[in-house]
Amino acid sequence: RIGQYGGVVPALQIEGQQGAQVRISILKGFNPVLNDAKYPNNALGVRGLIEERLRRGSPQFPVNNFYDVQSRDYTLGVDGKVCIQDFDGNFNFSSVPNYSHKTYIAIVANVLAGGFPEGPIARIFLHPTGVDVSDTCGSVLCLGETSSPTSTSNIPSASPTTSPSLSPTGAPTGAPTQNPTLAPTSTTLTSSPATSPTLEPTSSPTMSPTLEPTASPSAAPSVSPNVAPAESGATLSPTENKLCAPIYPDPGMWTDAVLPDISTVMSLNNTEDAGIVELTIHPKSDSMQRSTYAHNSFTLRNRASQAVQAILIDVTDCVLSDAVFDPDGTAGDAAYIALKYKDSDQIYDGDGVFKFFQDPPFNGDPVIQEVAGSTGGYKGLYAELPTPLAEGQLLKFGVDMDGNSIAMVAEAKWHLGAYLDDEQNIWDLGGISGSELIGSRFYVKFQNGATAMGHIGSDGYKAGGKAKAKYRSSEKSVIIKFVTDTGIIRSDEKRIGQYGGVVPALQIEGQQGAQVRISILKGFNPVLNDAKYPNNALGVRGLIEERLRRGSPQFP
Repeated sequence: RIGQYGGVVPALQIEGQQGAQVRISILKGFNPVLNDAKYPNNALGVRGLIEERLRRGSPQFPVNNFYDVQSRDYTLGVDGKVCIQDFDGNFNFSSVPNYSHKTYIAIVANVLAGGFPEGPIARIFLHPTGVDVSDTCGSVLCLGETSSPTSTSNIPSASPTTSPSLSPTGAPTGAPTQNPTLAPTSTTLTSSPATSPTLEPTSSPTMSPTLEPTASPSAAPSVSPNVAPAESGATLSPTENKLCAPIYPDPGMWTDAVLPDISTVMSLNNTEDAGIVELTIHPKSDSMQRSTYAHNSFTLRNRASQAVQAILIDVTDCVLSDAVFDPDGTAGDAAYIALKYKDSDQIYDGDGVFKFFQDPPFNGDPVIQEVAGSTGGYKGLYAELPTPLAEGQLLKFGVDMDGNSIAMVAEAKWHLGAYLDDEQNIWDLGGISGSELIGSRFYVKFQNGATAMGHIGSDGYKAGGKAKAKYRSSEKSVIIKFVTDTGIIRSDEKRIGQYGGVVPALQIEGQQGAQVRISILKGFNPVLNDAKYPNNALGVRGLIEERLRRGSPQFP
């Protein structure tokens, strides 16, 4: 597993045969090309081309040169171990000037015999978090160590076998003097994208040393399971509450959802004849326990002169990618209902209503008899209205939606030890609120054949969502830049980011004067029960998390 370095001073532990001589080498690699001049007809510069090739060819260690190598020899103790607690005092993590946090590190170790390698090397690869390794951030002991590391007689006092490492220049060493303030829920863009953004990186497309404050101990969180070693018996130093940076491995990239072919359901005719139709889901509600099951969850309001004949809601691209329509109880929890309009006893079901059926993204589940009938549910709801909706009229309806990861999981299973809400009620695991449909698409077909389209977004409340379908000559969008001590995450790059430690900054770029609504969506899996299924190592919580990992790895 690729690791990361930054913030705390790490510890290194080597395990092997008692009394063995071991040579440890720290290899610092980089790409020395600085020229970022663009090639004709291509956005990549010279440096960018080389880094892209390295990213594809050797993603674990994307370098083409070593600029420093440090080696030291150790003797494994009577327990077959050597622990180097003050790792940065024996090896240092300083970065090459002008590259600040673009240094990649490999640590290798091999057994020696007469000064020559006796066997293959063990190796680990470390990617930079963007924070300098510093004593002010604290340090950790080796796993299982409770006091001092292995006797210093095993640690040579001589300097590394190569020249001293270079240290960065110009990198800030303290916390920012003022925490940046996040944008309000709704804001106006006051400058065009062409204006030089205040948070734009000045060198690398993902990092700018001039923007990376190293978090101070006072700004950093206490150790949590997210950053602390997980092995039982692990002991941390007294500075455990001063970790400066998360030490997760790089979460990687995410990909766009594959949108279905809408024309198989509704022939699109985007013309100026289309009027405006509004859709709201749980409007003005702050209750995260809302569910679309209730027959008044969705409200259609026709503001067009033409009557509405049909609608289509496609949730393929909603942020909560786990969300599906579950009209028969096989794609979610045991409670289910197909389409039902308010003040009507009739239920609308079948392939004419529910569209875009999907195989469960967790195909290949370990064989667990209790959930063997799970399906992937539907991503589309198509409704030919019983009576065309005339101008000014309202229509309300409900339909069951669930997270697909809980398909066929018995209620008694996830109720056991369930997470409780603020009112101490069991969390409604299957409930999908309006805000959990943000990112979905909404289509309308009028009686005159014109169609309109809209996007579901937040209505400004915690649980509410709304969309406006209308004629669109073009689409308007923005770019999000999220700046932390681990880098700059751009929405158009599709790289999964991290948060933790320093207070982040947020920058939105788009059309001058545009009104923008920013929503922060916090997600989790409320199932706590980890009781095992018969003949299977996965517990209830483990099964759901495994399904989430496969089905929506970017937001599990």
